[in-house]
Amino acid sequence: MITDKYLGFYDRQFIRSLKKDLIKRRKYYPDCPWAQLAPFPKTLFDFDNRFTAPLNGFVDAADYYQQSSSKDRLSEITVPTTVLVANDDPVVPAEIFDDAQLSESTTLIRTEFGGHLGFLARQGKRWMDDQVIHWLS
Repeated sequence: MITDKYLGFYDRQFIRSLKKDLIKRRKYYPDCPWAQLAPFPKTLFDFDNRFTAPLNGFVDAADYYQQSSSKDRLSEITVPTTVLVANDDPVVPAEIFDDAQLSESTTLIRTEFGGHLGFLARQGKRWMDDQVIHWLS
């Protein structure tokens, strides 16, 4: 999770962006309680706990994360699928896949580097583009 790694860098970036968005919404929907978060959350977990989860019918952030995760559905995949997981992902901890049950058509590739969406090649650390070409050929 974002707050567990990288000393809050991603938290601050996400929260800054979310705050800007909600300030814009406040102009158009001044009576909407969801646009009136005060004090504004300092972490993404707190934002999800106070905004995302209740707005979408979840008990809290933990409930939202658990029910929204696709990890427990990997065993149900029937088409050839490759799941790329990086140890340095600041959003989805790679450790959650340690006990994942995979279907026969699913391959899990875990790498040291890759970030959350940053697998594009960069001097041997990111390599998604090469992997996709290899997988498709």
